[in-house]
Amino acid sequence: MSDSVIASFPRAKLHGKFLLSLPVKIQQNSARKATTFASTPLLKAARDRAPVEFGALKESLIKVNRTYKRAGVVMSLVGKKRGFQRYYRGRKNKEGKPVGDLPSNIIALINFGTSKTKPNRFMHRAFVSAKPKMKTRFFAKMKRDLPKDIERARRKGAL
Repeated sequence: MSDSVIASFPRAKLHGKFLLSLPVKIQQNSARKATTFASTPLLKAARDRAPVEFGALKESLIKVNRTYKRAGVVMSLVGKKRGFQRYYRGRKNKEGKPVGDLPSNIIALINFGTSKTKPNRFMHRAFVSAKPKMKTRFFAKMKRDLPKDIERARRKGAL
C-alpha cells in the first residue's frame, strides 16, 4: 500500500537474546499485542491531520495488523478502508439514486498531490508526530505483558 503508513517492529530488536530464546508463538503473540496497542496514536494523529473538507476520509482510516511468521515481523498498517463509501452533498445520478464518494480512492491523491494540487502529507506528518509515543507504548506493553504470556505458556505446558 503506497498510501499507508507502516509501523514495524522486528522481533530481533525487542529484548535481544532473551526474546529470541522464547518459542516463536510467544514472541509473535506478545509482539502482535504490543504493535496493536502502539499503533493507536498513529491512527488518531492521521485522523486529526486529515483535511477537513474530506470528512469521510477521516472515517475511512483504519489500522490493520499483519504477522509474517517466516520473517518474524509483526506490523501495523494505518491506511484506507477498502470499499468505504459515504453519501453526502445531495448528489444524484441520472436515475435519481444518491451518488457516493470513495475516500479510499482519493487518499493517495491528497497525500501525494496531483498535477493540479499540492501534496498534503498528512500521513507522513502523523507518523513523525506519533513515532516517539508509539515506541514508548510498544516497549511498555511488551514489558508489562511478556511475563504474563510466559506464565500462560508455562501453565499450558508450552515451555
